[in-house]
Order: sequence, then structure tokens, then C-alpha cells
Amino acid sequence: MADTATGFAAALASTLFFGSFGVPIKSPAIVKAQVDPVIFQCYKTSACFCTCWLALLFVEFKFTWWGVVGAAIWVVNGTVAIVAVQKAGLSVAQALWSGLSIFVGFVWGAYVFEEPIKDVYMSFVALMLMAVGMAGGGPPP
Repeated sequence: MADTATGFAAALASTLFFGSFGVPIKSPAIVKAQVDPVIFQCYKTSACFCTCWLALLFVEFKFTWWGVVGAAIWVVNGTVAIVAVQKAGLSVAQALWSGLSIFVGFVWGAYVFEEPIKDVYMSFVALMLMAVGMAGGGPPP
């Protein structure tokens, strides 16, 4: 149970940080400077590299090439997320990628990793309701 509580706490913390990382992209100084998404991603990546070492205060260092693969995916994801925020706005872009990420994560967890699902029917109902909500959250015509 302690692992589950730690997982929920980490998920709540990541919600705060993932939900806020796009705020500087919309700051007037950044918008005025027309910072290229790749440059902004370099800043984000550098900040992550410098601060990630804090994790070693809590866990032992273990290298895996999957970490490198994950980092490469994260860099591409971060770059296109910056473009999305610049072009579609923070609220629309964040809602869209967050919602679609839930769909992708559900497929990976349920069907690729075969993780147990408490109620498959209600999971699909929840996904469909979320899809309806995402469809209503786009920019006005």
C-alpha cells in the first residue's frame, strides 16, 4: 500500500509540474522574443539534466538504454508540445495532449502490459466521456 500512496503522491506532483511547464512559453517576454521551440526545449532539457541528479538522494543510480530511449522520446514530445502551446494556446494544447495521452497510456497498460482493469466497461465509458469533453474544448470556429 505504501508504494501505491507514493505513486499517487508522485502523480499529483507531476500534475503540478507538467501542468505548469507551458506557462513560461506564453510569457510576454518569450512571445515577443519569438523563441524557437528547439531552443526552448534545449533550455528545458538542460534544466532537467541539472535537477535530475537530486533523485540520487533517494534512489541508487542504475543505467539503462531504455532511459536514453525515453529521453529521446521526451525531447521530441517536448519540442512539439512547445509548438502546440505557441500555435493552439496553453489550455487547448494541454487538454488535447493530456487527454490523448490517457488513451495511449490505457492501451499500453491494458493491452500491451496486460495490467488488471477493475471494470473494463466503465473504463471505456470514461474514455468516451473524456473524448466528448476534449472535442468541446477546442478553439472556436
